[in-house]
Amino acid sequence: MAGNRTPSIPLRHARESGLSLIEIIIALFVFMLGVLGIFAIIPVAMHQSAQAIRTNRGGIIAQMAVAMAQYQMAGPHFEGTVREADPSGNWIVENTDQAWVTDQWKDYYLSFTDGKCIGLSRLIASNVPYTDPNPPNEDFEQIIVGTPFPATNLPDATSRYRIATFGVDASYTLVAPPTEPDSRGGLVSGIKETSGNQLPVDVNYQNWPTTGTFFILITSGRAAGRVCRLTLPLSGASLQGPAGFDFYKEGVRDGDGYYLIGNGSTIVSYPGNNFGTANAGQTLPDPSSTVATEYSYAIVVSDTSEMPDGAEAAPVRIDVLVFWNYDDSKTPANNKKAVAFQTAYLRPY
Repeated sequence: MAGNRTPSIPLRHARESGLSLIEIIIALFVFMLGVLGIFAIIPVAMHQSAQAIRTNRGGIIAQMAVAMAQYQMAGPHFEGTVREADPSGNWIVENTDQAWVTDQWKDYYLSFTDGKCIGLSRLIASNVPYTDPNPPNEDFEQIIVGTPFPATNLPDATSRYRIATFGVDASYTLVAPPTEPDSRGGLVSGIKETSGNQLPVDVNYQNWPTTGTFFILITSGRAAGRVCRLTLPLSGASLQGPAGFDFYKEGVRDGDGYYLIGNGSTIVSYPGNNFGTANAGQTLPDPSSTVATEYSYAIVVSDTSEMPDGAEAAPVRIDVLVFWNYDDSKTPANNKKAVAFQTAYLRPY
């Protein structure tokens, strides 16, 4: 053997495989689907986050409003005696000079507690200084009411009155809800796409007041917080909302809870008994902030006539409705639903 050499074996290079153009396109397509899916989730997450913030903020505002109502109904802001009254029933004069600021008591209530006119309440339109035209021309305070006193029952010097946030003739304190059955609320039963402004319910209403101001408040379900005016008269197992309102389109479904808030008297809501009337100052600004916010609230007062005879004085139910971007030029039915609502009961003491 020449040189004892090992014969060389040629090396075979392994073939390197790569991605074809079709595979690249498919991979990009799958990647884009994932990216688009993420982008689709972002608006939903932002909407839900904003909704949660509004609900939480609304709950805080509602709690503050209940506390304010409890404080303001716990006692009058002023108690006085009538010096003289307008023969036409438009104003009274306080018996002493209180140096009140003009319109200090605007949108508060004047309620008579003793003497002539006892039990009568009126919304205050204005208060202004008043100088007696007779010598020695003493200074007093004039209170002007929005609705004149009846000609057959004008205040006189025997009339004592109080000025309060609500038109009530007693002081109220916060109490637990009554345990007696309450026929004001129930469940939606039998609603259809064609129901329109008719809301079928599981309570058969008879002898309901034919006058007053009442609202339908949806308390559970997807439409919870939706509120609209109740059309009177009410009879049977169907509630009627305003013309053009559609409960089904608003998201109301069978099994959702509802409650009728409001009452048959002239004192129904705060501020100014205006809730439900367009362009009337229906809500008050957010009490939790010193700067303007998008939040506002209204309080609707309900009498609870379901308390049994002989029981202690019936509590007054108040419902605080908190709204986000409430449009005062529109009625509640044409606004967004309340972002939060809270109920409390106040009993005279």
